[in-house]
Amino acid sequence: MNARRSLIAATMLILGMFAAAPVKADHIHDLTEDLEGMSLQMMSEFRAHYRNLPEYRHLVNDAGEVAQLAHHIHDMADRRASLRHIQHDLQELDELYHHMEETLDRVDSYRGFRHGTRHVRGLVNAFHDTLEHLQEDVAELTGPRQPVRPDFGPGFGQGGNFPQARRPGVQFQIRLPFGQ
Repeated sequence: MNARRSLIAATMLILGMFAAAPVKADHIHDLTEDLEGMSLQMMSEFRAHYRNLPEYRHLVNDAGEVAQLAHHIHDMADRRASLRHIQHDLQELDELYHHMEETLDRVDSYRGFRHGTRHVRGLVNAFHDTLEHLQEDVAELTGPRQPVRPDFGPGFGQGGNFPQARRPGVQFQIRLPFGQ
């Protein structure tokens, strides 16, 4: 009787682990969709409020790059692409965001320029909060990164100072975890 209960408990635990994954994937998708929408809204707001300033073209170009990458990340989430790929793209998006934020800081520092842009700053901050939330969730799903080492085969390092893999005819073999 105890063995049966243990088997049932183990089965439910395993099924629960598989059931939790799609919910997380849907959450990731929703966040990427939010990022894409906010990036398009930022571009629209920049066009509306910063048109007459010297940094306008730079700011709109930065926002365009952010929107393009946010769209790509949303597309990757739609297709349930590799989380490592999404994680890499999120890091790139974070760098683009910080560059865009520096440009926006320069624009906001112009003497007396506060032409109703408080809501724009709120949108930019919300974008950043969503981006950080998404980065944390993806990092939680991918886990720690494991180093990948080539398999040089039997006799590695024998016969001189060079590994056998540098000799003609010996191939490198790289092992990656499934799906990453």
